Amino acid sequence: MKKVSITEDACLKNGLSIQETLLLLAYSCGPLNIDGAINKLTTRSLLSKYGKYEGLSVSSLAIEILNNVIMDSMTILPKSKELDELATRLRSLYPDGKKGDYYWKSSQKEIVDKLRKFYAIYGNKWTADDIAKATETYVKNNTGNQYMRILKYFILKDNRSDLAEVLENKEIDTTSTDFTTTLI
Repeated sequence: MKKVSITEDACLKNGLSIQETLLLLAYSCGPLNIDGAINKLTTRSLLSKYGKYEGLSVSSLAIEILNNVIMDSMTILPKSKELDELATRLRSLYPDGKKGDYYWKSSQKEIVDKLRKFYAIYGNKWTADDIAKATETYVKNNTGNQYMRILKYFILKDNRSDLAEVLENKEIDTTSTDFTTTLI
């Protein structure tokens, strides 16, 4: 199995753009029928042709698949089974039902995807137990709070993670987050 790690800086240092590097890499893996590959990707709606010179654009589905390939290739990510077990565990900590139009627990697949992205960003410096305890603390401290995030957004939203904040600040006592109940 070939493992590749490429940075744009390394490409530029060697006089290539990242696009040129990836094209060379594709050809180095064996014979490549570029027209056939483009047709296959176009048929699958991963590429679309446009313009007078038949330029190509990458679809949002293709971007999602590429991100998944990159995340699946990262060695810091836990195995799929471990992510699935952790997702099940976290979902069990959240309340049933909906918050507005969204389910508190989200779907199993959404949580696994968010956990994969979380690990891709933050690495594996926390154990599954740490993550479950942080989630349990967050839910306990925020039940009834109208600003409590649904699970998928607690894990990660717009590259920001409340979960990471709880984990990084776990030494801080967060027994009550409702300032209206505390009088000085």
